[in-house]
Amino acid sequence: MGVLFLREFWDKNLLAVLSTPISITEYFIATMSVGILKLIISGVYMSLLGWVLFRFNIFLFGWYLVPFILTLTVVGLWTGFLVMGLVIQYGYRVQSLAWSMIMVIMPFSAVFYPVSVLPAWMQNIAWFIPSSYVFESMREVIAQGTLNVNALIIANGLNLVYTILACLFFAWGFKRARTKGVIVKFS
Repeated sequence: MGVLFLREFWDKNLLAVLSTPISITEYFIATMSVGILKLIISGVYMSLLGWVLFRFNIFLFGWYLVPFILTLTVVGLWTGFLVMGLVIQYGYRVQSLAWSMIMVIMPFSAVFYPVSVLPAWMQNIAWFIPSSYVFESMREVIAQGTLNVNALIIANGLNLVYTILACLFFAWGFKRARTKGVIVKFS
């Protein structure tokens, strides 16, 4: 979502899009739809590639895969809103955050290793990152065959809070940028 927004930004088309009769909500629904379509296409491709090259079966998780994917998708959603809020306020100076924001939280997300192996200060941060609960739950499904529902509830609770905060931040930044005429500078 953030990258699609940046595409409009780089093509100097943001003002044209925002001056049309579509609302910002409609714009985001369209952007999220395109993002979800890209997620499905790339997910199928990567699953096939993982199977062919490494004999890794993503469907090993069964139906548990659905809440994992949905929770991680919402992580992408709020990081996208956060990045878009920063870009609309600060312009080209912060556009690299679209690529690096996820990389900043990834060491705390326990993607490749359990949270327990992290130093104590990193563990404290990791428990505030929703994706860490997802990857810990994935490990539990693989090791024990059970789903830690409490971890997913916590992850989705954090996602809800972060999504609301990121949307409010974007809305505030967008209103501020419109008032100051900053959007015109980007076009």
